[in-house]
Amino acid sequence: MDEWGADMKFGLIGCGWIAEKAYIPAFQRIENAAIEAVFDPDKMQLRNIQSKYHIPFAFDSVEALLDCPIDAVIIAAPNYIHTRYSNMALEAGKHVLCEKPVALTAADIQGTVDLAKKKKLIFLPGFVSRFRKDVLVFDKMAAQVGKIRCIYAQWVRSGGVPRPGTWITNRKLAGGGVLIDIGTHLLDICLMHVKDKKIDFMRACMEKASCHTVKENAAWCERETARCYDIDVETESSGEIRFADGLLLRYNLNWAMPAGKDKTYIEITGSRGTASFDSLFGFSSNCGEKDILISLEKGQTHQITFPVKNTFSFDAFVSLVEYFIHLIHGEQPDVLCSSDALYVVELIEKLYQSIPAGGN
Repeated sequence: MDEWGADMKFGLIGCGWIAEKAYIPAFQRIENAAIEAVFDPDKMQLRNIQSKYHIPFAFDSVEALLDCPIDAVIIAAPNYIHTRYSNMALEAGKHVLCEKPVALTAADIQGTVDLAKKKKLIFLPGFVSRFRKDVLVFDKMAAQVGKIRCIYAQWVRSGGVPRPGTWITNRKLAGGGVLIDIGTHLLDICLMHVKDKKIDFMRACMEKASCHTVKENAAWCERETARCYDIDVETESSGEIRFADGLLLRYNLNWAMPAGKDKTYIEITGSRGTASFDSLFGFSSNCGEKDILISLEKGQTHQITFPVKNTFSFDAFVSLVEYFIHLIHGEQPDVLCSSDALYVVELIEKLYQSIPAGGN
């Protein structure tokens, strides 16, 4: 090994909350791979992260980071710049793991996927929820319900708007609100069970933020951050998608329910039974239940439970990074690949476009 340390060297583009709370700790649990270089336009945050986590190199430009001897990058920057940074990294010969949403338009993500294929590099969307232990168990149960007819999916939070007044709640920088944020994860899990993804009909409605609902940060996402931007994204979204084979997908998302607890729920009904999944995604601990409950109704009821207080969210980031490393080493994708990003980005873009005239 040279002065750059680990056998496989990574650069981290963006030093925000998800970088510090998820990706950096994940690498601390992985052998023979390490974050060797970081970039962030906020120089104070950049130096703080470098010093706090003993990262060898910090750069004041993406170009400088991409010019150094790293194998791959993790992109954890604001949404609007994901495509630009992904393409820059691929052009520089680096493999890319990009946080969600990997792009704001279908055209953008198609261009990035095509570029990765041309360069013979790995481009992996950060769909971390696929690697949760409870999701993996639910997927096995859902495979037993026969031909799927209906999927209902819900992810609601009683107070989960991440840092209102920052780029996250500004449409120009984030691309949208709750739909493009937590909706990306929820819809990706649903699309895993849709074989024919051709869309026949779709409809969505959005409710924008009001001042009282976004006054404070989500408790799990606290950080001293100046509020520099208008809050102009939706905090609530619901809709339905009917696919060409008749399968109906209905969803409900909410960043800030007036009352209640945080909850993630998915129900898949098929020709031979129903699988349901009552859990809690993300890093929130504001749950009204003691257990995660996964059920299969197929003549008789089969149930599996896990404690709500678990490390599934963090463990999933470790598994995501390890999977990325395996792909770089030449293993074939079996859980997640770049084309999965195409479906999710295109669906969310169309949902925003389907809002009735006069709607938010």
